[in-house]
Amino acid sequence: MPSFLHQCLVELFKRRATLASELLDRLFGVQLPAFASAEAEAADLSELVPSHHWADLLLKHRDARGSVIAAVILEVQLSADEDKRYTWPLY
Repeated sequence: MPSFLHQCLVELFKRRATLASELLDRLFGVQLPAFASAEAEAADLSELVPSHHWADLLLKHRDARGSVIAAVILEVQLSADEDKRYTWPLY
């Protein structure tokens, strides 16, 4: 069960879908293509094999015509977890 802090962080990004792209730019120098809007979506990462993977949030960035031009998968980490680096490529 996710903690209250974990859920609050996910909700923060859900309510301001541009926050992830802003942080990527300011903290890491990663700039997404120019976009007109951003939206949060469910992040079910299920596979055909009986295994399910859920990211905390999927943020889609759209151009002025509504086409998705970039996406950010958000996974809140409240502490170090060495095993996560093996699941991130799946996302």
